[in-house]
Amino acid sequence: MTAATGRFTLGPGTVIWTDAASAAVARDLARLIQPATGLDLPVRTGTATTGNRIVFRRDASLAAKLGKEGYRLDVRVLNMNDSRPIDPDQLLQLGKLDVLFLQFSGAIWYPMVYEFPPRAKEVLAHKKRVAQLARAFRYIEILDPTFVVPSAGPPCFLDDDLFAQNDAIDDETNIFPDQTIFLEHIRAEDRDGGRLMLPGTVAEITRTSFEVTHPQPPETIFGAAKPAYLEAYRERKRAVIAEARTHWEGKPRVDLLAELQPWWEPLLEEADLIAAGINERVALDVGDEVIVIDFLTRKVRHRDPDEDEPRYQFFIERSLVEHLVREHVDDWVNELFLSMRFSAKRKGPYNDYVYTWFKCLTEERLQYAEGFYAERGPTQGTFELDGWCVQKRCAHMKADLARFGSVEDGVLTCSLHSWQWDLATGACLTSDGHQLYARPVGSEDDDGPRPEDAQPPLTVSHDSESAAAAESGAEVDAANLEREPGAA
Repeated sequence: MTAATGRFTLGPGTVIWTDAASAAVARDLARLIQPATGLDLPVRTGTATTGNRIVFRRDASLAAKLGKEGYRLDVRVLNMNDSRPIDPDQLLQLGKLDVLFLQFSGAIWYPMVYEFPPRAKEVLAHKKRVAQLARAFRYIEILDPTFVVPSAGPPCFLDDDLFAQNDAIDDETNIFPDQTIFLEHIRAEDRDGGRLMLPGTVAEITRTSFEVTHPQPPETIFGAAKPAYLEAYRERKRAVIAEARTHWEGKPRVDLLAELQPWWEPLLEEADLIAAGINERVALDVGDEVIVIDFLTRKVRHRDPDEDEPRYQFFIERSLVEHLVREHVDDWVNELFLSMRFSAKRKGPYNDYVYTWFKCLTEERLQYAEGFYAERGPTQGTFELDGWCVQKRCAHMKADLARFGSVEDGVLTCSLHSWQWDLATGACLTSDGHQLYARPVGSEDDDGPRPEDAQPPLTVSHDSESAAAAESGAEVDAANLEREPGAA
């Protein structure tokens, strides 16, 4: 962009002119301008020398230096916030990594919220802390970046009710170590290149250097200064926290059972694999009332005083649950559980299906999770629809086509997102890819091989090995919904 002098005024007559190579950038500019100005500026390819105009031209002299995309990567940076690539080696096909922004300290609540004996909780927390640091360092070993910046953690607890969760004194039994702890871990493993960045830090980076300018000295935040820093931070945010609490405190009482039954029972009817995976009762104890989600009968009800304790129990302040119900929140994991404003008990091992349920409280989210579990199972399956043998799960977002599919004139429509397929060819009519398996019933190949990129359904039972792995801190992916299954 070339700077000039004078005054330029956008108006209804302004035109964006561009060459073909810069057309996409010009259209992006028009889209950015519209919400702020109300002006729908036309984008035209060609040359104009008069009129109120914005002109995009690529400097031909830079073509050899920058490449056809119009830019050059001087430094390769990978941000692994909320990312656990299962094939990290593939990332190296793009070239040597210069900087890795690495998530090292999770935000998940296990084991802190569980009603374990104190010594057992300390042992489990220490085990998780060690596993987190080791897992993060393993990515460094595989990706071999020149520089590593620990980022995306840990959470900071400023509410009085949660303040003790902070790792203020480098406690080996705290699951939320800070950046300096991970940098020390890197050094202990004889690894160079660790760099600290804070909110507001400016970094000047080349492939061989990483120089930082911090907004304040790190020694005023970490180490011996950390307890006082956290206390001052809490005081600065007291008014903000008090205002946030007004969103759920002091509100009219909600009839929880009356609200949850019509919301959750239709979802339970569709949650075939999640219900089979839980196959038990889950209790929400709000103090003066216990709501049971019964995955055996697919009903939501009050707890019978004479029945045994449900296998999975959550103890949550009533006003918080009422807020979630009042707002019809479809993801209780991110809205509530990550805040650690609850406690829990369970009999037996971790069960990823329980938290998947609480993250899928709309039909769309539930169908995606059901489809994910279906695809992990051992057998393929189809069903008959209007004379066609069709894969049971939608090739778009895994909805159950037995529930959402309809056929008209040889075209299948999934009503969840209105995507369509030509049944004769399996081709998606809405987007490229997303091939669907479909054959006329009775045809010679209606039980034959599926297309390689089709997504036929699978039938699964609860994977106890995955549950055990999650309990030990290993990875389990529940439909991309439970990012760190060590939670439960």
